[in-house]
Amino acid sequence: FFALFASILVLLPLGWHIRSRNVGTITLSLYLFFGNLDNFVNSVAWWSTAEDKAPGFCEVSIRLRHALYIAIPASNLVIARKLESIASTRQVRTSASEHKKSIIIDLFISVGLPVLYVSLMIINQTNRYGIIEQVGCWPFLSLSWVWVLLVAAPVLIVSFASAV
Repeated sequence: FFALFASILVLLPLGWHIRSRNVGTITLSLYLFFGNLDNFVNSVAWWSTAEDKAPGFCEVSIRLRHALYIAIPASNLVIARKLESIASTRQVRTSASEHKKSIIIDLFISVGLPVLYVSLMIINQTNRYGIIEQVGCWPFLSLSWVWVLLVAAPVLIVSFASAV
């Protein structure tokens, strides 16, 4: 039930972020909301069973989990880009076209990368999903060189880029 509480709490400052048009914090808030909500629904639906009661939900749930692997670091990268542009003294004001270009780049990083990542996850799946009692739907991936290239490396690269 903490996941439901956390999903509600993460929405509280969302209005401020929308007003300031901060793409990184908006997408991070939405990803955290949907991730916590998914954890809550999974834990309630599969509290005392591992029976496949909702295969359609599991398909959506594991795709969301795959997306969150890279979406949260990608949103952090967008936030780091924004903080760097605020802290740098190269340019004090930006024109409307530069601001629009920056928003498009931020949307590609924070939304486009997770969509691309999820579409590549199909290559490395051994099974579509498994169900773990009290946890819910869980993705199964094979640990191989393909896993390193398509799963681990993109997440590490995006995380490292946001740290630099």
